[in-house]
Amino acid sequence: SLQRNFSEHIALRLEGSYSHMESEFTDLFRVTNTTVSNVLGGNLDFMYYLVPCEPVSPYLFVGGGVAYHMLDNYATTFLKENDLVAKFNGGFGVEWAIDSDWKFVSEAAYHLTLNSELDGAIGLGEINGKDSYLAVNLGLLYYFDKGPQSKYCQLYSGITVDQEKV
Repeated sequence: SLQRNFSEHIALRLEGSYSHMESEFTDLFRVTNTTVSNVLGGNLDFMYYLVPCEPVSPYLFVGGGVAYHMLDNYATTFLKENDLVAKFNGGFGVEWAIDSDWKFVSEAAYHLTLNSELDGAIGLGEINGKDSYLAVNLGLLYYFDKGPQSKYCQLYSGITVDQEKV
């Protein structure tokens, strides 16, 4: 992912992802089959950091994107093997400071697609259905470049007397 922080609290993130999902269905002959869905995704997320200046910094995010899914052995015959669908996503995460340039990132995300074809099956009577899935992401964050030091995050260091004005 690539991220641009506009302030201590607000950021915009462009993220790419790959997911491999498997599900099972029983056909008309009561044979259990496995559907495989490989998904290439892209998201644009608005992020809000709750306590940005701490070594452990939780955040919330919400955004949208696209998912290109490739199905294998799908249950509903009229579905396309490969299809592009829009999606919404949201979640929360925590950045754990390792040093000034590195952080460990842990995140949980909920993704909602705008159709019901991601899993390779459309149920009987399903109209305008939507598929959804949860993702857990772990990773490392590295700062390639930083702007000037923020005055917002400077810690209070007590009262000092300016000797020149005394």
